Amino acid sequence: VARRPPGPVSAGDLTGAWVCPHGGGEGWRTWVSVANPASAETTVRVTTFSEDEEPAMMAVTLAPRSSQLVAVPAASMAAASRVDFFGAPVAAGIVAARPGDAGLAAEPCTRSGRRWRLVDGTTVRGQRQWLVLANPTAVEAVADVTLVTEERPIRPGPLRGIFLPARRVTAVQLNRYALGERTLSLIVEATLGRVTAGLVGVGEPDGLREAVGMRSDSGTWFLPGGGDDGPGEVVVLAGARDAPFRLRVQALTGQEEVLDEPSVDAGRTATFDVSARDASIALLAEGSAQFVAARRFHRREAGDLASTAGTPGEGNSWVVPPAVPDGGGRQLLVVQNPGRQQITARIELLGASGPVRGPAGGRVTVDAGRSRVVELTPAEGGAPVAVVVIGEDGPVVPASVGLADEGFAVALGVRVESLDRLADELSS
Repeated sequence: VARRPPGPVSAGDLTGAWVCPHGGGEGWRTWVSVANPASAETTVRVTTFSEDEEPAMMAVTLAPRSSQLVAVPAASMAAASRVDFFGAPVAAGIVAARPGDAGLAAEPCTRSGRRWRLVDGTTVRGQRQWLVLANPTAVEAVADVTLVTEERPIRPGPLRGIFLPARRVTAVQLNRYALGERTLSLIVEATLGRVTAGLVGVGEPDGLREAVGMRSDSGTWFLPGGGDDGPGEVVVLAGARDAPFRLRVQALTGQEEVLDEPSVDAGRTATFDVSARDASIALLAEGSAQFVAARRFHRREAGDLASTAGTPGEGNSWVVPPAVPDGGGRQLLVVQNPGRQQITARIELLGASGPVRGPAGGRVTVDAGRSRVVELTPAEGGAPVAVVVIGEDGPVVPASVGLADEGFAVALGVRVESLDRLADELSS
């Protein structure tokens, strides 16, 4: 249950919390994006935790239908932030930039839980892979971590029974336990308390990507994307009880399927090359098989990688966090239509002071089984904006793409229905 901030708050106000396992490092600039899609003002408190230091706290007030980037301290990889809201529920996301324009990353924030599946890990040469494990609650937590490669699960002794004091974060460099693995997925289980987990990938010399953990698997996975100009990859972690199964592509790019029905073994993980560029993907498992998936994007022009953990479900109402830093940049919106009929989506941009005029008269039409990439950058210098996306005649899956001096990033949207559930759960 979230604490209330100082000052009068009525008993009817909603409270809730997001958790952002963003990591960090020397010279990194890191922000938590907060967006208020409601017509009422809301108060937000951002608290950043680390491994050894006392939490740092900042409070902001969000005007109706507005968004802000809140700078947070992130001097080491063991860093995560908690976003508490008091009033209208908000959406929250991560934006992180390495020093010297050496990489940009963005992802939505998530919640605390007891079991997490994380994909998008790799420990090949030139890639350092970190697990950021946070305990944002007021009680102690203990977690076990299992590494899964294409060949086998690995259960290193130091990753069993990881102790996390209240409001503390730890970071694990995974290269120490599984070096040279093209595919490295994780299963994190809290044996005491609740935790939040995220993956941070650092390329050398350039590149940065982040992917939050997923709490459940599914037989269908949506991976919107765009802005990439190089080879891409899809990473899959299969359920432990599923026999080897095949994946097929539901969404198409142009007239070509982007995957050729690859096979995945039970309880294993795999990486598949994809030919889709500036396009979205939907994966469907045969039979009753369940899996979790993520997608990596390459932007040669920026010398940077991006990734997103994707989502198992489409929805009609979304808030999409920005994927550019506070200095701004080129912003794109991807709207994926997983259905079998054309849909129209209404979009509204949320700026720092309120709504900002959007493109195409505020509506975007997307053909069945396709996606559309829309230029969002507002006239006032590309200042970061969040986006409300509403499918007027069918469900959609949106994401934001950021192209800035710092690099290239992709961030999935947050379903508005989940905002309501979050507030209901955490205010009880």
